[in-house]
Amino acid sequence: MLNRESSLATAEVFRACPEDYLAQIKDAAEELQFETGQVLFEPGAGSDSVHVVVSGMVALNVVFHDGMMLTFDILGPNGVTGTSGFFPRDAHPVRAMAIMPSTLVVVPARFLQGYLLLNPAVSG
Repeated sequence: MLNRESSLATAEVFRACPEDYLAQIKDAAEELQFETGQVLFEPGAGSDSVHVVVSGMVALNVVFHDGMMLTFDILGPNGVTGTSGFFPRDAHPVRAMAIMPSTLVVVPARFLQGYLLLNPAVSG
């Protein structure tokens, strides 16, 4: 079993997170395995979490109306996607898909909102 706290602590978005709050996030987070080609989320899907790549790789794709896709980013370990989960009323603007077997830590949005209140600089 991977150490979720360590994985979260090394992701840039959580580096400034106080240890006690990081421990609460870790307890609420879930570690998931994705196979090559498995979709994490589709454009327009509701956003209720943020995904941190622990191992493997995830492609972020824009999907056009004609079905064509454009890969605009590939995330490796410590990469973060689903950041619209910081604002759970927003929908995902892209498709995220594992391009190799991957392990991700999924953090519920309710913990992210509290984190933003503690660290407003994270939101830009």
